[in-house]
Amino acid sequence: MANKGKYMDSSKLQRAFPFFYYWLIVFIFMSIIFYYSTTSLKIKPYYPNQDKTLHFVVYAGLGFLMKRAFFNTLFSNKKKVAIYISILSASFFGASIEVCQIYCNRSFEIADIIANSLGATAGCFLYIFFYKKIYPKMRKKFSIISKIEKYYEENRHGSLSDVL
Repeated sequence: MANKGKYMDSSKLQRAFPFFYYWLIVFIFMSIIFYYSTTSLKIKPYYPNQDKTLHFVVYAGLGFLMKRAFFNTLFSNKKKVAIYISILSASFFGASIEVCQIYCNRSFEIADIIANSLGATAGCFLYIFFYKKIYPKMRKKFSIISKIEKYYEENRHGSLSDVL
C-alpha cells in the first residue's frame, strides 16, 4: 500500500488522455507555425500576396484543431463558446507571432493578422461542416467506423464521435 501514491490510477489516466489526445497536436502545430514564422525564409512567390494565402490556410488548420480541442475538452456543452474561444486564441497567437517577427528581422503586417483571423474563423466553421455533413456520410460508407465506435463505447464508456 505504500506505493499507492506513486502511480496514477486508471480513472485519472482516462480523464487525462483526452486532454493530451486533443491538445498535443495543437501544440505541435503551433510550435511548427512559430518556428517557420520566426525563421528567415527566402521563398519566391508564384503570385502576389501568396503569403496571405499561406497564412489563411495554415490558420484555418489551427482553427480546425483548436475548435476540435476546445469542444472536446473544455467546452463540450457550450458549442458557441468553443467557436469564439478558438477564433480568439488562434487570432491572438497569430498577432503575437507578428509582434515577435519584429525582433526576428521579419516584417510586421496587419494584413497577415487579418489573414490569420479569417483563416482561424474558416477553420472553425470547416470543423463544424465536417462534423455535421461529412462524418455521418463516412460512418454510413465505411462500416469499420461503426465497429470502432462500438468498441470505444464498450471499453471507454463514451462515444467515439466525442473524440472526433
